[in-house]
Amino acid sequence: MLKSSDSGQNKNPSLFFSRTKFSLVLRTALVLVVYIVAFFILDWLTLNFESLPNVVAWYPPSGLSFALLLALGGGFAPILAITSFISNFFVYKVSAQVGPLIIWSIVVSVIYGLATVFLRRRVRFDPQLKNMRDVVWLIVTSASVSAILSVLAVHASVSSGILSLADQVIAIFTWWIGETVGVLIMTPFLLIYVMPSVKQFIDGTLNLSAKQKLFPPRPKNMVERAITLLIVLYLAYGVPALKPLEPIYLIAIPLIWISLDDGIKGASAGITIVSFATMGALWVFHVESNQGDDVQLLMLVLSIASLVMGMIRTEQLQAGKELGESEKRFRALIENSADAITLLDSNGVSVYDSPAAPGMLGYGPDELIGQNIFMLLHPDDLTYIQPLFQSLVEAPGTRLNSTFRIRHKNGSWRWIESVEQLWRIIAISLNAGRQKRRFDPALMNSRLSMNSRVPWQKPTNSMQFLIL
Repeated sequence: MLKSSDSGQNKNPSLFFSRTKFSLVLRTALVLVVYIVAFFILDWLTLNFESLPNVVAWYPPSGLSFALLLALGGGFAPILAITSFISNFFVYKVSAQVGPLIIWSIVVSVIYGLATVFLRRRVRFDPQLKNMRDVVWLIVTSASVSAILSVLAVHASVSSGILSLADQVIAIFTWWIGETVGVLIMTPFLLIYVMPSVKQFIDGTLNLSAKQKLFPPRPKNMVERAITLLIVLYLAYGVPALKPLEPIYLIAIPLIWISLDDGIKGASAGITIVSFATMGALWVFHVESNQGDDVQLLMLVLSIASLVMGMIRTEQLQAGKELGESEKRFRALIENSADAITLLDSNGVSVYDSPAAPGMLGYGPDELIGQNIFMLLHPDDLTYIQPLFQSLVEAPGTRLNSTFRIRHKNGSWRWIESVEQLWRIIAISLNAGRQKRRFDPALMNSRLSMNSRVPWQKPTNSMQFLIL
């Protein structure tokens, strides 16, 4: 019986591993099926914007594929090759032989796979686009990959007779725009909003019962932005009389609006929405395909500008948040300190008192706020302390020791000891006792000259003045 039990325990881990591996494979396969279906749908939509044989100026399937590879790894590049082959064969009905079509599909997957490996392993690219470096690398890599593919594809089309030699330059430029725009309007959006949940689903850690905060809170002016976009598209394509004025350039308004309000998350979603809405307007109003090419050149510029502005705004918001948190910690440290602490500006004016500060000198709460600390110093000490104060302001990192007197509210004098500055912060400890000492300027000057060798120890009862 004991052996049977041990045997069962040895089998359980293997059985559990098999089930876990099967579930992982099944979830991954489901994700790939959804990817293939989405690729076909997007590829079918691009048929309406084919300006030259097999050349479109708007190709979001490339952005979908690049996002998948960046999120899950370059090992999924063969799936891109298979999907590209099937889509070209059935959607675009490419008349070329199967062999060249297979080669082209492999070339596309290899180039995007190498770009993925380069970004993930060499550049250490963060798919969540956490900083400007990630955004710039994504833009540069997208433009580079698109340039390589456009040259190879158009050269192959010219060699096979699909395109004429006269159309080669315009075809390369159009293909490059379409491929780059496709990446910029899809990849950032998918990396930020969709792929984190996809990875969690594959790993089996996605909690569908919990509230997933995938999208930022809906902005209050979202309706106004949508109305602005619809008005711009209607004026651009629904009112022929305005065509000479090129009102389509006004689509920059909602994009800049979103980028400056919501940062990189808003920018990534904004360019996706604006791009699809613009192409939808072209289809609804039956606009000529050559106008679509011009629009995509504008969309390329706006996409790059929006992503950069959005990242700048995000970094500003993050810096403000970190500063706010730092100020909260600093305030908590001051307000809960047993020491008396006063914040001074560079002129010596008190701007903040900790709860213990006013009482130590006999003043009430906020009674010292707005007063110049030099007005409280002993006249005999003022001549020496003002130059000292100025030297501390102008020389961050200077370490000084000194002694001077400050007036209590009842008119008595309290001695200040142990002055220290660390990066524009002056800490002055106040001895709370009433013991009088003879103030010796020579001793103070001696200490100033030996400041780097004089250790500083804060008294048990102390007061600190911090220069902002």
